[in-house]
Amino acid sequence: MISEHSLVEGNAFSSTEQPYLSELFDVVAGDTIPVTFVVGAGSSIQASLPSWQVLIERMCEKIRDPELRKLALAEKTDPMRKAEFVLEMAIEETMQREDEVIRDALYQTKKIPPGPLAHAIAKLAAALGDKRARIITTNFDGLIETSLSGHLPPSQIKSMSVTQQKRWRSEAGVGTVLHIHGMVVPNKNPLEPLILSESHFLKYGPIVRSLILNQLKKSCVIFVGVSITDPNLTGPLWDARGDTTTIPTKPFVLIVPESSSPGSQNDREEKRYALKKAQYLESKLGMRPIFLKSHSQLVQVLWDLDLALTEPSLYVFTRKDPQSLAYGPRFQRRLNACYSAIGCPAGGDFPPYNEAQKLSERLHDGLNGTGALAEELRKLRRKYKRQSAPDESFALFLWLRSRQPGASGKAPYALTQVGNSAHVHREPWSNRGRRVPIVGNSDYPAARAVFRGTNLLGSLPSESPYRIWEGMLAVPVRIKDTAFCKAGSSHGLDILTVGTITLNTTHEVDKEKVDNSDNTSVLACLSTEELSTLAGLLEDFSREILK
Repeated sequence: MISEHSLVEGNAFSSTEQPYLSELFDVVAGDTIPVTFVVGAGSSIQASLPSWQVLIERMCEKIRDPELRKLALAEKTDPMRKAEFVLEMAIEETMQREDEVIRDALYQTKKIPPGPLAHAIAKLAAALGDKRARIITTNFDGLIETSLSGHLPPSQIKSMSVTQQKRWRSEAGVGTVLHIHGMVVPNKNPLEPLILSESHFLKYGPIVRSLILNQLKKSCVIFVGVSITDPNLTGPLWDARGDTTTIPTKPFVLIVPESSSPGSQNDREEKRYALKKAQYLESKLGMRPIFLKSHSQLVQVLWDLDLALTEPSLYVFTRKDPQSLAYGPRFQRRLNACYSAIGCPAGGDFPPYNEAQKLSERLHDGLNGTGALAEELRKLRRKYKRQSAPDESFALFLWLRSRQPGASGKAPYALTQVGNSAHVHREPWSNRGRRVPIVGNSDYPAARAVFRGTNLLGSLPSESPYRIWEGMLAVPVRIKDTAFCKAGSSHGLDILTVGTITLNTTHEVDKEKVDNSDNTSVLACLSTEELSTLAGLLEDFSREILK
């Protein structure tokens, strides 16, 4: 397993610092063994759906009696037990069916686009094909199926429940997703049984455990976005541990350490604690834990597995070839090219003054000129002029992954602000402090967006009374190279996250923090679809800048 030093200060995406990662690539890209993906709540949370805990809290809101609702929200018992009585009370008071209560708590909008993790899993599974890949999920939503629709014909995409597992094992292809907890989606009948409460787990647990054990015996199981606390998962893992006669290979679990407390500044201790917990998975359950520094990096592993599957002779970790497709040298080449594109000298993190002026002008033109991004922002301001502040101002900020070595001698996992549309730093020393670590509880939405791997609309810290910016829309910048594609496809396999572009605003982006439209940003008024469109234009514009 990776060491504490490597996870905190080293390179997590490394075959030398994390041998299990190399073993994962050997199994998926260099072997013929079947692969089963077990997908958990991580892929749903990345798409802004609630965690299990939040789902239960939303169900509590269905309880009309204020005192009972207050007690239910404060209850600290086991989540499965809590789900049991909260679900019963919600059904009793609302006269809704079980699936209706769960659906209302799960979805706040009917259109939920999948996040990068769901897309990456679907992309890799489709590349492995029917003979090698199967997908199991603990999630109620259909995000994996939606993601698969970009790679498979509609006739091959199906959903099955745990009671259909025999048919799934014998007939299903990679496009048939097995929902072991059932499925609830808007405007469709539920796929039952729905397994949420304690009695559900007791009733269907033996079937689920038998299914998971069977997949452990037949395939390499990869757990993604799963916390490994569900007894229906830990039970089969315990039964299978150390069985080298019927278990073809030890299962993998991809882990991103999360901050245990909001605002915690002790990132090293958080990661050390996560590593200590993972020793149980490794020593007692026979798993191979792979730690990544962010959800963005987890998605990168899946992208790279797809690339390695297509170009196995070029994707070699151990080869000292500057043109290797392995992540390390490939990322360094791409990042250096991005810095060169904005006029930075070799090894430098900031462009000299004359180049910084050019970059600032390009960013300013993108925001205020006649391009698609500027036109979209003007259109949105016209549409929401009654609900938002008339004096709102914006600026574009470009951030790239840091490449200057830190105290450890290696470049830290951080972002460096390299330019913006509002002003130019004449003196290099004035750029100091423009580097922020990529951690999940960062005060900067730009860093949190890369950590999560998703677009993020967020407020900025409010400590200083002299601050200009109130909030921002932060969008990860992913560079796609179409040089490597599958036969018959124009979608490039070489995808790298190199930074973030942010649209900063002088007004508040959180509707809950404002009382009237005078301090409301137009960004706070946008629908999910409008935010997604604007984010796409921001990313497209940043790619043009970095060509």
